[in-house]
This record gives sequence, C-alpha cells and structure tokens, in this order.
Amino acid sequence: MYHPKVSPVENRDRSATQQRQRSSVPQGSAPKSRVVGFHPSEQHQSVRQLTPNSAPAWLKSLLTIQRGSLIIFFTLLGSISLVYAHTARTQDSWKTQHKQLKQFQTQEQQQALMNEHLKQQLAETAEKTSSGLVAPNPDRIVFIPSEPPRPTKSLPTPPEQAKSKLPVGY
Repeated sequence: MYHPKVSPVENRDRSATQQRQRSSVPQGSAPKSRVVGFHPSEQHQSVRQLTPNSAPAWLKSLLTIQRGSLIIFFTLLGSISLVYAHTARTQDSWKTQHKQLKQFQTQEQQQALMNEHLKQQLAETAEKTSSGLVAPNPDRIVFIPSEPPRPTKSLPTPPEQAKSKLPVGY
C-alpha cells in the first residue's frame, strides 16, 4: 500500500508489519477493524470547509454562469412554448376560416346560378304572347313631372325664459 507522505522504504516496512499482525490473529477470534492507510502516529490534517465567501473566484464565476444559463434556458423554453401555442392556435383559426371561406364561395356560386336561372325563366315568360308583357316602346313612355320645391319655413323663436330662483342646472 502506498501512502503519499511516507517514503517507499517506510511504506514497505509498514506493509510487512501489517502482514505479521494479520498472521498472528488466532483462528477463532475476529480481526480488529481498521481503516486502511490510517496510523495513529500520523498527524491529522484539518479539513477546511468551503463557505460561499471563501470559494475560489473561478468556482464563483462558474456558479454565476450556471445560474445565468439556467435563467436563459427557462426563458427560452417559455418563449418557445408561447410561440408554439400561438402557431398552433393560428393554424387552427386559419383552418376554420378557410373552411368558412369555401362555404361562402360555394353559396355565392349557387346564388349566381340561381339568379341566371331566374333571368332565363323571366326571359322565356316575356317571350310568350300570353303573358301580357309588352316590349318597351319610346311612344309609350310616361313622364311624371317633378314636384316644385317647397318653401323653407323659419323656426319659431323660443320665448324668453322667465328668470327663476332655481339654479341653471334645474
């Protein structure tokens, strides 16, 4: 076993000592539990805890970048969701309006066809002599004289309002 603070010679001596201790344990007894690489003679180094103020600058900058990228990510995710919802709603609206436009166009064509059919029926009825219709003739035109213009009437003047003790708003 290699320990970084111990020279290779000391490390070899320690391994040999550990081998002897293992072999000297009687068969019926359980070996003592030990932490590998731990010697009571070694000095313990104190573990330094990181606080937010004592973190290195590069770590602080990475944490700031991470927070910023998370904010950007969620903002973009929300924006994309809104754009997708708007696009889906617009397409649905376009489909219904397009369907309605096609119905209106069909109705317009049917009405134009009906108008032409009615004109044709009227023309056929007018050509028959038994209908009682007569072809237009300039000699039979009746002129109605227009009415002479009316004189303008003047509006009566309002009577003088009697002054009262009530305020103007009443």
